Amino acid sequence: MRRVIVNSTPLIVLCGIGQLEPLRKLYGEIHIPLAVYKEVTAKTDSACIQIKKSRDWVHVDPIKDLSERKMYRAKLHDGEVEVMILAQEQKADLLIIDDNAAKKQQSI
Repeated sequence: MRRVIVNSTPLIVLCGIGQLEPLRKLYGEIHIPLAVYKEVTAKTDSACIQIKKSRDWVHVDPIKDLSERKMYRAKLHDGEVEVMILAQEQKADLLIIDDNAAKKQQSI
């Protein structure tokens, strides 16, 4: 099974249109860092409810090395930074992220 790490905005958008389930069908399970979970569940909205109901296949994983955060540019939010670190730590097969600055940083 592919290891897939997902950022908050794709989750929020998919939940907003009621299409979170295709991620489960495509990948079986996904992983998100704690910062993404906190961001997505900060409001009691559709995304929060759907993510909390999907914890059997949406796994929240803490990053192991917080010192890695300094390697990323300051203009990135905690979620984007943790997504990239988690992807490296877990040797992810796929990273689903929407932020252009984060995509550029990841390709360096």
